Amino acid sequence: MKLSPHQVRTVLKVNEQTLRYWKRTYSALAGRRGYGPCYTFSEVLVLLVTKRLVEQVPVDVSKLEPTAVALLEACTSSVLPPSAAA
Repeated sequence: MKLSPHQVRTVLKVNEQTLRYWKRTYSALAGRRGYGPCYTFSEVLVLLVTKRLVEQVPVDVSKLEPTAVALLEACTSSVLPPSAAA
């Protein structure tokens, strides 16, 4: 299951410009286009961590890019396939 940009903005409680900036900044998300579902739960988790860091530790999102890539890889590799989760 994937989430649309609107759903991601709703979950994260960020505006359209913020999500666009983060998407441009993070190479792993740069190819996302359109209004249809395109964000995985792992990607939303990375964006949620980004939001928390930006709120709690004033940091430029571009400085988080290497960490975001590593976190996304960790989240993606640790997700169990649907048959294994049951």
